[in-house]
Amino acid sequence: MYEAFLVIVAAGILGIMIGIIVACLVTAQFNMFLEQPFKLDFPIWLVTVLCTVALTTTYLAVHYPVQAVNKSTISKVLRG
Repeated sequence: MYEAFLVIVAAGILGIMIGIIVACLVTAQFNMFLEQPFKLDFPIWLVTVLCTVALTTTYLAVHYPVQAVNKSTISKVLRG
């Protein structure tokens, strides 16, 4: 369960960092072309909702199968 959360959190952090860097570069290039000052609007609500949905989905997708495996005996799990 912790592994799934760690993968989602790491992917989210890396994705947000790379996305911000790319957005800054594209915005700076576009504004330089139009000769306007640099201004980047970061969609904090969208990022918050996306992270919340990703963490909730990860929790639900991992919690129920792990609960089912924990209720059965070791011999049943190993037999399949």
